[in-house]
Amino acid sequence: MDAITTTALAREQRGRSTKLGAIATAVIALALAVTGTVALAANAWRDSSGYFNWPTSTFSSSGYAVTMKTVDISRAPRWIFGDAGLDSVRVKAQSDRRLFIGIARSADIERYLHGTAHNDVSGLTYDPFHVSYDHTEGHAPDRAPADESFWVRSISGTGNVALAWHPRPGSWRAVLMNADGSRGVTARLQLGARTSLLWWLGAALLALGALAAAVAATLYTRARAQR
Repeated sequence: MDAITTTALAREQRGRSTKLGAIATAVIALALAVTGTVALAANAWRDSSGYFNWPTSTFSSSGYAVTMKTVDISRAPRWIFGDAGLDSVRVKAQSDRRLFIGIARSADIERYLHGTAHNDVSGLTYDPFHVSYDHTEGHAPDRAPADESFWVRSISGTGNVALAWHPRPGSWRAVLMNADGSRGVTARLQLGARTSLLWWLGAALLALGALAAAVAATLYTRARAQR
């Protein structure tokens, strides 16, 4: 095999490898573009206030309170609490009785409800809806919830009640009670979150997809020149 033939074969091999690289990069560009488009399209699921909402469902307790699962965001990255992260969470409740909804640090709620009959939400599925509780027997709370000062955010009302809160680092829980602290709590709840994360994620993925497409085009042009 002479030098010319060897050089031609090596050039052909380089061209084939470059073409395969162009195809692989084009596939990546397509995947990034599709994922970015889906992320941006998901923003259409927001309500008029900009919240993504979970289905409305009934929560209840034969005791004096229903507590949601603890959410520990003590070590969450700082950007989570910025403009590109989680702007606000919201709890909407509907009941014929006057309700109290409060958000506080987990340790404060545990102290307040210590020895009190209540339900802790332990599991939650939506399709089909099912909520599991860990029930604690006990007595009535010493004071009505609105009389406590440890709540970082709270609201009371009859009918449709909504509580919105901007998260910050810590370990937090939400509590549903009757405003007078009486036994037997039932309400239809809807949980929601407002975030621009999907918008930023979609825009970033589309930008990366465009960059990958440009690289794929460059590789394909180079592969044709190497034939």
